[in-house]
Amino acid sequence: MTFGQVNCVALSSLIHYNELNIIKFEVMKDLHLYLHIPYCQAKCPYCHFFSETPTKAKLSINAYTQYLAQDLIKKKREFQLDNHQIKSIYFGGGTPTLLPIQEIEKVLFYIQQVWPIAPDCEISIESNPHSLDLLYLKHLIELGITRLSLGIQTFNPKLQNIIRRQVDFEKIKNIVEFCQNHQTEVCLDFIYALPTQTLDDLREDLRILQSLNVNHASFYELEIKDETEIKTWYENNTYQFPNEDQIIEMYQLICQAMKKNDWEHYEISNYAKKQKYAQHNLNFWLGNDYLGVGASAGSRINGQVIENNHNLKLPAQQQTFTKAENTIQYLMGSLRLNLGLNLDKFTTTLAEKIETLAKTWPSEDFLQNDQKALILNENGWLKYDYYLNELARLTYDYYGESEN
Repeated sequence: MTFGQVNCVALSSLIHYNELNIIKFEVMKDLHLYLHIPYCQAKCPYCHFFSETPTKAKLSINAYTQYLAQDLIKKKREFQLDNHQIKSIYFGGGTPTLLPIQEIEKVLFYIQQVWPIAPDCEISIESNPHSLDLLYLKHLIELGITRLSLGIQTFNPKLQNIIRRQVDFEKIKNIVEFCQNHQTEVCLDFIYALPTQTLDDLREDLRILQSLNVNHASFYELEIKDETEIKTWYENNTYQFPNEDQIIEMYQLICQAMKKNDWEHYEISNYAKKQKYAQHNLNFWLGNDYLGVGASAGSRINGQVIENNHNLKLPAQQQTFTKAENTIQYLMGSLRLNLGLNLDKFTTTLAEKIETLAKTWPSEDFLQNDQKALILNENGWLKYDYYLNELARLTYDYYGESEN
């Protein structure tokens, strides 16, 4: 995979000669790369991720992409990631498409200098469709972007006004058609259980989705996180929020509508057609290693969790997982998937303990519950937290560790 020519700062001042992938390894391990781009035009009231407006950011956009290059090299050295190839790249944020196209190109150039890129590498980028135009999108595709993730949240004008989003159906339709014509996958991301949202509002979003030719869609339940504006609305009764029973009805409506239209419900919040799964996210749910660079980005490498500080002058926080914590990381992701838990992944004794516990659970919550696998169905996913907590408790007890 090649990228266009850019006028980049020479990497010789940052890396050693033998880090330019001149030495080829017979067996290359896959590495999944997340890049956090913290810039947003405005803070959405529900968002708890670190973001800044470009005009008020501590680093200019150009300086930030230089920081990303340094962070890539630093982490490659620190975690000895020489014999790796990049299997997926995910630009998240924030709104990564606020970067000038030349800066996206620079970042891809830096990555290519530090690691080889797998021929089938998935390169994804998140975008706020309001700030995305077709010329910029054309340049993204020319750079090798293979998947575009559009933050729709809702098509309902009343709800858009509440959460301060602008999404125009005709523009989305044009973006989707453009991507389809250029063999680029599109994911539409929705949020449900929004303030004042009704089942009819959600039905209309589902109807509109079915009219668009996309192979991936996500429906995330609204999370009311600390230090968000929406948490203040909730506490002050600024708007009426759906109650727990209504949220369950919304989830069931989504499941029914998507199944009716031949979508595969492959993860609690994610649906795909033609097996067009989001490979980067799937890797995360399967508990595999990934490397995060940029402000507040997290990594999971060789049983260690590393989280960058949003203040780039402060060192990253690092934690080494215990045996129980490593196992629970796998449990957390696998229970979310329609692949479920493969009991061969566990020691024989732990697998037997899980199997014994699982036999006490109601069969109507599972697609499969036997000595080979433990797979929740859509009804069971409603009780995901309960089943995860029960398995986590068993795991801590098995390894003789205490819960934090």
